[in-house]
Amino acid sequence: MATPGTSPAIRTSSRVGSDASYQHLLERELRALDPDLVITFGGNAWPALRRSTAPELVVDTDADPESIMSIHGTLHRISDPIDTHVLPLAHMSGQVWWRFPPDEYISRLSEALELLERQ
Repeated sequence: MATPGTSPAIRTSSRVGSDASYQHLLERELRALDPDLVITFGGNAWPALRRSTAPELVVDTDADPESIMSIHGTLHRISDPIDTHVLPLAHMSGQVWWRFPPDEYISRLSEALELLERQ
């Protein structure tokens, strides 16, 4: 949806600027916390992390990394800015529950956590 009074170039440069600002904060927070696991919830957090890091799959899958519904519960690893695991999860909203039965949602989460324990 267009913002009244702004050109596409201004909206794009504004987006790039905001991406850069939170990427710096995300990297700083990751370094400060140095967690064993980062969990991203939803279709905004996962792409934001992907723009700041280079998540690699822990196991091969045909899941589409662009789709949180597809990649949900698939364990990843990053090495920059820290070395840790990442677990993308779909946000537990009403939109998800009709597409993901709760048992499948929890099953994917559990399988990823079991895989993490074996790492």
